[in-house]
Amino acid sequence: MQVVYVFKKIPHHANHSGYDRLAYYVDSYHYKPGKIACFLKCGFEKKIASLKRVNYTWYKPESFAIEMEIIVRQHFVKETVFHFLYGEDAYRYSHRRIFRRKNRIVVSFHQPESTFFEPFTKEDIPLLKKIDRIVAVGNRQGDFLRNLVGNEEKVVVIPHGIDVDFYKPREMRKEGEFFETISVGWWLRDVDMMKEVIEKLNSENLKIRFNIVTFDWCFKYYEGLKNVRLFSNIKDEELLKLYQKSDILLLPLKDCTANNAVLEAMACGLPIFTTDVGDIFDYCGDDNGVFAKPGDSDYLVDAIKRFYKEREKLKIMGAKSRERALNFRWENVARMCMSLYRGLY
Repeated sequence: MQVVYVFKKIPHHANHSGYDRLAYYVDSYHYKPGKIACFLKCGFEKKIASLKRVNYTWYKPESFAIEMEIIVRQHFVKETVFHFLYGEDAYRYSHRRIFRRKNRIVVSFHQPESTFFEPFTKEDIPLLKKIDRIVAVGNRQGDFLRNLVGNEEKVVVIPHGIDVDFYKPREMRKEGEFFETISVGWWLRDVDMMKEVIEKLNSENLKIRFNIVTFDWCFKYYEGLKNVRLFSNIKDEELLKLYQKSDILLLPLKDCTANNAVLEAMACGLPIFTTDVGDIFDYCGDDNGVFAKPGDSDYLVDAIKRFYKEREKLKIMGAKSRERALNFRWENVARMCMSLYRGLY
């Protein structure tokens, strides 16, 4: 059995972040586009772009060209697992081969139910039923996908992983003048709730600083807010230092399955102050986090004010975060995936 991972690195993910890190922990090949994909992409992009399932937001012409090449490649190999790591961006057609030759298609999905039908439509559901195994990264997401495809066995829940050797707490951390929070990312972040939390805490005249790592085009949402520091396009080492110097991860969410920022912060020993949505409790618990109801900024504000005075309790929660993060180290996730692959034969 061979394993081929089909993915393209998401540009805004740090080098030590992202689901594609799985490929470094499994004896596998990383698919790289060849002559067929290049020929289709370069020579027929406009025609491909006119296809019903192709768009420039999720499933791009490049994705179509890659899938066509993979369909051809499947006829020249056997007993090979083709695992699409980002199904929303990459999978639509690869099940269409003349001879299976004991090859298998595995696809991981990352979007929760609330956003799943942005990359897909109801008409795409039959395509999902053709996949040999679907990997969900959260239990609620897994239940949604099982109901969608009508097959309990086809969907397997395997958690997202984290590089705990890179993301780790600073050995000797001193308390600074400010209580430091960090927020990372943009997708499904509740920016309005975040702004409310910042404004309400600023009115308390506490020494709290809000470090926000996001796209530069998102800076406009935080204009006029005091004690906010904005970062974009920073190196991995700078991101790590920001985590390590922070007291908490402050990350109001609209929804989630797995979340890179949550896992990174946990690995760095930070308590998680977020929203009770999606699959957050598959990764966090009451021992390492504070969870507000959606839109309830007052709950987060009151919790931060309380822990602002109780730093020792934060340290205990941070230690629990690190402990939990170790369960999601990539080596453990890789073993689960290998077990899945072997079970296909």
